[in-house]
Amino acid sequence: VESAFSRTEDPAGTDDFIKNPFLYTVVGVERDFGNNTSGIVQVFNRTVSNYSQPSTTSRLHAVLANQLDRTHNGVSVRIAKKWWNETLETELAGVSLLDRHGYSVRPRMTYLWSDQVKILSGYEYYQGSSDTFSHAYSIYNHTGYGPCFGGGHDFCFSSGDMATGYCNLGHDYDCRKVQDDNNGWSGYGTAACRNDICGSYNWSTVEMEVWYQANFK
Repeated sequence: VESAFSRTEDPAGTDDFIKNPFLYTVVGVERDFGNNTSGIVQVFNRTVSNYSQPSTTSRLHAVLANQLDRTHNGVSVRIAKKWWNETLETELAGVSLLDRHGYSVRPRMTYLWSDQVKILSGYEYYQGSSDTFSHAYSIYNHTGYGPCFGGGHDFCFSSGDMATGYCNLGHDYDCRKVQDDNNGWSGYGTAACRNDICGSYNWSTVEMEVWYQANFK
């Protein structure tokens, strides 16, 4: 059982475009089946403090911040097996939301080429209605803030002029440091995961360059 309370820049919950503080709790069971095969099942709950119903203009922000509802519940499952003297690991992971019927599935293979080189190959499939973060969250923006990446605001420009932002890596974009330490789990919300890329939770912009894939016909 793990539980963590995240205090944000809007503790009173008065700003529709800044996350409210929230309590995140995970209850999990892990089992080693032998023959280098393991599995883990987790049930998670996110409870938002000082919650209020999002307005029409802030609804998308609430969806992508996982704060559309006062409580957010789900189940995650991961099955993994190691092969070839533990140099190759295959896994199948999935997450399902219990309240708003979104889900994701991720098969992945990791090959340890050497002590310095690791090769990763995988695919992630997301499905959900327009009021779940599974619908669209890889990159998005709003009139109240700049570009954001990841459904948990993994990397986000918090001001409209894009001069400042914050980092909360690991929700949808893997954290390389904590991923290694925790055997494949991203460590979303931890200081170690944020600091590995951003150095701290909050940052200011010196120079910015954004690339995107155009839809050519």
